[in-house]
Amino acid sequence: LIALILGLVFSIVQTRNITKPIFHLINVFEKYGNGDFKIRANVKSTDEIGLFAKKLNVMLDQINQFADELKQSEAEMTRLRNYLKSIIDSMPSVLVVVDESGKIIQCNREAHRVSGLSEGNGAGKTLIEIFPYLEIYRDAIENSIVEKEPLNLGKVSHEAEVQLYFYDITVFPLNIIGFNQGVIRIDDITERVRLEEMMVQSEKMMSVGGLAAGMAHEINNPLAGILQNMQVLSNRILDKIPANLEAAEKSGLSMESMQEYARIRNIDRLIESVVNSGKRAAKIVNNMLSFSRKSESRRSPMDI
Repeated sequence: LIALILGLVFSIVQTRNITKPIFHLINVFEKYGNGDFKIRANVKSTDEIGLFAKKLNVMLDQINQFADELKQSEAEMTRLRNYLKSIIDSMPSVLVVVDESGKIIQCNREAHRVSGLSEGNGAGKTLIEIFPYLEIYRDAIENSIVEKEPLNLGKVSHEAEVQLYFYDITVFPLNIIGFNQGVIRIDDITERVRLEEMMVQSEKMMSVGGLAAGMAHEINNPLAGILQNMQVLSNRILDKIPANLEAAEKSGLSMESMQEYARIRNIDRLIESVVNSGKRAAKIVNNMLSFSRKSESRRSPMDI
């Protein structure tokens, strides 16, 4: 009976020595699982349970270290993602990521501004829904993404609100294995196109100016001859100069009769009309020459 009682007491003590550390380890697991990452097992023995507690503490330290590194990596990835997003959103071009069917995956801030969609509402829609004028290029865009060949659509025109806009559109396929996606870049080149048209028009005007100068010089020479000859004709018919009187006497005519004939037939008025018309033409030619000159002339008083 005494041996039985002693055995029972010894069994109870040994059970407590075994179960208490085990319950302690279970408690450590539970608290760690609930977010208490600083908790560690108390090592009070050198037996198998004590060894297990040491290994557990080492494992928890490694898990915490890995978790810290993971948090740092996630923070770095978040910072890098925000940095890249800021760069893309700062670009003046419209950037839209689509799949091979034209469904929008992601787009930048400029795309939202141009399309009128709020951020977050672009995903799920198709490229044609946001930019209907790209409907005629649907097949070309899809083929570019599938075949992974860059595509430049050149100058694309689009009329909106009774105004014509021009866009430079480029497709950049993403080289991702297993995914057919591409980036659509749209640049508004309306002002550049208008500036080019103005430059072309300016070059045309310069060409017209050169042509006007050449024509003016060519017209000026015969025009000067016409005016000079009309002046000579008026002098020889209407003026009583010695040469006219001598020629009239040799012809058996008088200057009075010639002048009376010219008055009756309005020759003097016809000559005057021709001279006035010639002067008007000369003025037009002079204006053409002034237009063709790159710099205008100025007059200023000078001490001779």
